[in-house]
Amino acid sequence: MPLIRHVLVVLAALRGIYGLRSPIAGFLHQAGFEGQFGFSVSVTRMLAETGLALSILSLTLQIGYFVVAWAIWRGARWLIWLALAVYLIDQAMWVGFSVRPEDVAAHQQARVDENFDPDLMDWALFTVETLIAAGALAVGVRAGSEDA
Repeated sequence: MPLIRHVLVVLAALRGIYGLRSPIAGFLHQAGFEGQFGFSVSVTRMLAETGLALSILSLTLQIGYFVVAWAIWRGARWLIWLALAVYLIDQAMWVGFSVRPEDVAAHQQARVDENFDPDLMDWALFTVETLIAAGALAVGVRAGSEDA
């Protein structure tokens, strides 16, 4: 397996692991375990109030990154479509959440509480997600052209 596949598998798995923090922290907050996984209590409260449907969608999306990693590892033919779907859904959710007033307020609160700008992490994740999608497309197109 070429080096690019190894790197993509690791990036996709790490992105999935990192992304699982938010929905799980929200579920734990609902169960009475507030402020888990490095989030403040106010952030886990907001995650818990997101709603069951969006929390399940977020959880499913993060699992999608593990499926992308598996598809890259296997060299699956449907890798291109899966990678595009996960990437586009992730970006749509990111845009949707970034315009919600409660999310904007949580980012502002994190800047004060933690002396850290969450937008830096958002852009770092966007960069990683774009690299995963672009790399998966390159690997998938290369595999498709070798099959032809």
